[in-house]
Amino acid sequence: MKNVDFSKPGISFVTGFPMTKNTGLLILSIDELFHEKEPHSILVVKNHNAASGILVPSNCCDVTLVQYEGNVHGYFLGEDGAMWYYNGSSIESIEPITSAFGKSTEMFRSHAYTNREEQFAVGGGNTVYFKEFQSKWNSIEIDMKSEIEQHKYVGFEKVLSSRDGFVYLFGWHGIGYIFSHDSAKRMELPVSIDIYDAVLADDGYVYACGDRGTVIMGRGVDNWKVVNNEITDDKLWGISTFKGRVFVCSMDFIYEIVESELQQIEYSELSVIPSFTYKLKSCSECVWSIGSKQLVEFDGFDWRKLLLLK
Repeated sequence: MKNVDFSKPGISFVTGFPMTKNTGLLILSIDELFHEKEPHSILVVKNHNAASGILVPSNCCDVTLVQYEGNVHGYFLGEDGAMWYYNGSSIESIEPITSAFGKSTEMFRSHAYTNREEQFAVGGGNTVYFKEFQSKWNSIEIDMKSEIEQHKYVGFEKVLSSRDGFVYLFGWHGIGYIFSHDSAKRMELPVSIDIYDAVLADDGYVYACGDRGTVIMGRGVDNWKVVNNEITDDKLWGISTFKGRVFVCSMDFIYEIVESELQQIEYSELSVIPSFTYKLKSCSECVWSIGSKQLVEFDGFDWRKLLLLK
């Protein structure tokens, strides 16, 4: 890995995941257009004021952390199914999802890991990819004939594992499924809008956000309701939980769910208010607000700027 210079123009944040305060993994995109074989993304390990990373030829879209054998590991996902692994000291390429299926036509968007050491990945289309650690990738197509006939295209934006062993799938047009034991069951969600992100909160409920200022909460197949929202109809792109609180963001504002109602957060006098937010990611010590050019961290008291790109 090489040192990453954040002062150079032409790069933007895609997403990231904190491990501790001021430390975590980041995906950056290279703004200019390149030929097919040239790098498109930078995968970064940020450790306080130091940052190192690698250039990769895929458009990377998601990164997540996994607790495995007492250590924290990181996994990066490319839209083309390529994958990279952070082992605590370096980032290495690992077997792509497409290795078991040939070239994939899917546009991957999200991946997740369960406490049973299973991996899942989803994206455009109606296929779920899954495997156990150290095994080969498998796939299963979810029967979505009515949705495919009704809409020009279907797809999933988020896969989320829960503590009860279920895997939740959220996507376009209010489509949601629970996946377990190689089979999927349709959830009865109270909305028909696109859902972009979801998180498992400390109270055991799943919270998901999407188009038209929509936030839903629930668990299981039919235990879902809409969170009251009287303050915005913007697209809500990111959602995260931190110390019992649930934060949601549009591109311009960060909100909090308080007693089943969406409210704007109150910033302290010492806080740096994020100017642009696309994703919210959290660990036990902090929340990261990730915008295209700005990385801001919340420690439970103040929001402070970590990085600002040109």
